[in-house]
Amino acid sequence: MSRVQAIEDQVRELSGPEVRELRAWLDEFEAQLFEDRIAADSKMRKFDSLIERALADERNGKTTYL
Repeated sequence: MSRVQAIEDQVRELSGPEVRELRAWLDEFEAQLFEDRIAADSKMRKFDSLIERALADERNGKTTYL
């Protein structure tokens, strides 16, 4: 049995409030993983070309004010 399957079996045994508590924790955990990945990518300058393109579009009047 995989670790995920074992966890799934344990989750099935949780009460409704426990599932909601787990879901809230997972949401926060996933959000932190996303933030960490964005920070790492930014530190590695992976967004520089996108930023430059956006700034060039702004300078050239190719953007729309929202």
